[in-house]
Amino acid sequence: MKVRTVGLRLTAAMGAVGCVAAYTLLPSTANADVSTFTASAIAYPFRTATTNPTLPLGMPYEGYGPFASTNLTSIGAADAVAAGPYPGPVAVQGPGLVNAITGAQLPTYPFFVTAEAGEGARSVDNPFSTLNAASNPGVVTADAVLGAAFSGASANARSERLEFGGVRSTAESTYDILELANNIEIRGLRSVASAVSEGNGEAVTSSLLEFDSITAPGLIYQTPCALPPQLGLPEGQGELPCTKSEGLVLSFRNGQFLLTTPDGTKQAQPIDAGAVKSAFAAIGVKMTYQEPVVTKDGVTAAGMTFSTDLPELPDNETGIAGVTTQLFEIGFAAASAKAQTTVSTFGAGTAPAAALTALGLLAFAGVGRTRTTGE
Repeated sequence: MKVRTVGLRLTAAMGAVGCVAAYTLLPSTANADVSTFTASAIAYPFRTATTNPTLPLGMPYEGYGPFASTNLTSIGAADAVAAGPYPGPVAVQGPGLVNAITGAQLPTYPFFVTAEAGEGARSVDNPFSTLNAASNPGVVTADAVLGAAFSGASANARSERLEFGGVRSTAESTYDILELANNIEIRGLRSVASAVSEGNGEAVTSSLLEFDSITAPGLIYQTPCALPPQLGLPEGQGELPCTKSEGLVLSFRNGQFLLTTPDGTKQAQPIDAGAVKSAFAAIGVKMTYQEPVVTKDGVTAAGMTFSTDLPELPDNETGIAGVTTQLFEIGFAAASAKAQTTVSTFGAGTAPAAALTALGLLAFAGVGRTRTTGE
């Protein structure tokens, strides 16, 4: 059986006419959707930085434990980083730069793993940590664990493309028992940040910071004890009695510091952040509390820092002198997500409209009509 097309010459002629008509006689428009997106997440439960103007290069010595980050974009980036312990980007990238410039063979930092677009999953296991980074189509993840999964510290980051074109990023950091300078001990630390963008406006965000307890020797809270001036002092009394609580246990839930006294007389009573700051100042520690920071595209969860000045070093050959400050940052989690769909409109007589109009004329002329031999 043979199939032949009717009116082939007529089809070609009408096709040419249709193309001309589309460009000159039938103004029309066509739309094309262009999607762009970025999604990133960073998590680390702990960072320390030691600063002194006389340190070599004037740069702080810093360390994270552990660290995870992800980055996913519509222009091809799909990166994941997991490290633990993590001495910061300068220490990690330094050996590679030196090797490239000098030809030396300095060893690379061992507690560090990365995955870039198309590399799939990569991992590093060592006595200190378990590190995993994965870059797969539409999703990148990074997981770093110090110690054991349920009795150590962790940092987790994830950025992914959603089914209908949006993006989502999540970051979470935890630390079971964290000991800082001045014998500050933090238990049950957890910080979370999440951002989701559906491409139709601002990202939807959420965040969380909580810990079961913070304790430190000498941590004291003294309740206010002043009376209104018109009442005066009781006869024969030179000062007002004040309630002083020593060895406080502080916790944090739902954006609120909570106070528990060692004797159990006060359980989870709200306490002002200013009073907490004053309690730490009394033991030589500067404490700061940062509220969550929300932007159009993401959120940085609430966090805390503690800083203290170390005793000055005597004269030495290193040249390090003056005050050295140690800063401790706890519970960092940040996530951002931005997806945007742009509708591009083509004007009258453009190629897409011409093609569609020409196809319509060709169909009208009978291009698709066929017949079999013997029809």
